[in-house]
Amino acid sequence: MDAGTLSLAELTVGVDIGGTFTDVVVVDARGGVRVGKVASTPPHYSTGVIEGLKKLGIPGSDIAHFAHGTTAAINAILTKSGAPTGLITTTGFRDILELRRADRGDLFNYWWRPPPPLVLRHNRLEVRERISFDGAIIEPLAEGDVVHAVNVFRARGVRSIAICFLNSFVNESHERRAKEIVCELWPDAHVWASIDIAPEILEFERTSTTVANAYVGPIMEGYLKDLLSELRSLGYSKEVFIMGSAGNVMTLDSAREVPIATAMSGIAAGAMAGASLSAAVGYPNLLTLDVGGTSSDIALIWGGKPRLTTEWFIEFGVPIKLPSVDIHTIGAGGGSLARVDVGDGLHVGPKSAGAVPGPACYGRGGTGATTTDAQLVLGRLDAGLWESVYGWPLDVSAAEQAIQHDVADPLGLSPVEAAEAVLDVTVNNLVEAIRLVSVQRGYDPRACALAAFGGAGPMYAVDVARALEIPEVIVPPAPGVTSALGLLQVDLAVRAQRSVLAREGQVHSAQIDRIFREMEEEAGAKLRRGGYHDIRITRQVDVRYFGQSGYITVDVPTSAWDEDVSRAVIAAFTAEHEREYGYVMPPHISQIEIANLRIVAEVKVRKADISVAASKGEHVGVRPVYFKGLGFQDVPVYQRASLSDSSVEGPAVIEQIDSTTVLPPGASARIAAAGNLIVRV
Repeated sequence: MDAGTLSLAELTVGVDIGGTFTDVVVVDARGGVRVGKVASTPPHYSTGVIEGLKKLGIPGSDIAHFAHGTTAAINAILTKSGAPTGLITTTGFRDILELRRADRGDLFNYWWRPPPPLVLRHNRLEVRERISFDGAIIEPLAEGDVVHAVNVFRARGVRSIAICFLNSFVNESHERRAKEIVCELWPDAHVWASIDIAPEILEFERTSTTVANAYVGPIMEGYLKDLLSELRSLGYSKEVFIMGSAGNVMTLDSAREVPIATAMSGIAAGAMAGASLSAAVGYPNLLTLDVGGTSSDIALIWGGKPRLTTEWFIEFGVPIKLPSVDIHTIGAGGGSLARVDVGDGLHVGPKSAGAVPGPACYGRGGTGATTTDAQLVLGRLDAGLWESVYGWPLDVSAAEQAIQHDVADPLGLSPVEAAEAVLDVTVNNLVEAIRLVSVQRGYDPRACALAAFGGAGPMYAVDVARALEIPEVIVPPAPGVTSALGLLQVDLAVRAQRSVLAREGQVHSAQIDRIFREMEEEAGAKLRRGGYHDIRITRQVDVRYFGQSGYITVDVPTSAWDEDVSRAVIAAFTAEHEREYGYVMPPHISQIEIANLRIVAEVKVRKADISVAASKGEHVGVRPVYFKGLGFQDVPVYQRASLSDSSVEGPAVIEQIDSTTVLPPGASARIAAAGNLIVRV
């Protein structure tokens, strides 16, 4: 890892925006790496991107490839700062966003109330039309109702319109015509139809996805326009790639077409970095633990590939029915605030001090106790190193005062005991989150290694691994910016899907082949218009037992659909269903149904070839660090860049400019392939 001079030619740049920091990684043609962190700049996140590039002295004209992970879409929903949105829907379905699935976010809390829908009721307008489950038109579209809706929305200052009609996924004619009317009457409006966003069964989920897309569409349009303008002003003239939720980069045009597909952008980059790490170190099964400033993101890599899902939630009541890396996120990061409730229960997160004002120890106006303050009180962070990297010192006394006021005094503990309790709760939260993506999905975490990154991930990793009986922890060379590096390890992709709803024995092979070919041609045309020609296609099908609402996605051969392909799909589905749910349904109980056809059209793009050289060296000092059950111990402190191939025995602390790895007693670490740190738990 070279944090110094780069060869300013053919630079590859990855930028990941987090809730607290914006990470910039620059890789040159020789594999040299330079990393930079700047504070995120909400709500104008593109400002932080440009500040990061300028801080590293990177001229835009020398950048050959730029990939970016953005939080603009998901933040617009979480902070309710999206565009004023209207919904046009079938008569009788106005309240579907509030009816949801009749579930609750907290079953045992009488006072719990769901968040309001993204579109309030007065901006959800009905039109007369009706399509049957089989695509037959029961009631023609009342075009005058659509015209009326446009006039109402215009008068109310609506900027973005979502259109979602009943059963449109089997007959798109009404939605297509309604969209035409809106565009004719109001050319400046942002208009989105469900048939272009999520053309599949389940009315609530389809409506939610389309509405969320409309809600963030104008925000993303403005953000991408500003980002492109800023990069052009720096001299960058090539394509800007945006990380998509499904683990591939997208072009700006694709991101504008379906902006909600970028909602898990930066988070997905971390999972894809885990997949690259899996291949580099030869561990096919990994659990990734990405602990940042605001949240922690956990994903499963199994057999070298990240687990994907076709439905995920941004928050309660906002499901998104689009492919995404299966990631579980919790509010446990460096800025997570600790508090004691009225029953003397200690909680950590999900509320965060964020980038502004930040933890109390930042000395920037924050007064709440955070996990970073607890780590500093326990001696795990080096205030001097922090100042040399970020330009301001950490205030140990402010951290102690915050821990004392918010945790120690309410619980009758000393500041050190209170800090230890904060970290214990945080570790427990991380352990439970990992169980959600492993044990509850039918995977044994003991068969995995734990890949720890993010600025704070390596500080918690060994404690988390021990609680789960995970034998080894892997810390990549630049853990604090691993997600940004993940942006430089993925390919460009265009995805498409169609609904078919064909039960076993009723599958028409010619029809399925025709639909696959149509989608492949459409996706291929999009890529060819961008100048990409070496396209590889993956076919997939969503399969379920008839009557189920959920399904399992399996890959299928690109050859013509025939009985052999059908049997292979059924075998793959039943094997995966039994692994995840523990049972299969006999044929006389339930037939198997194909719900959707999907294709992924991928093109290889420039990837960073990172070279990391380890050098000889000894530990650089000793400092007291607190360990559970032992108290403060004088332990050696190592610089990560100076480690040799020899093993480091715990207790010890390994520091680098973007993260700190804590080795408790009994753990040992060694440098392995490509500069990765392997910790034996």
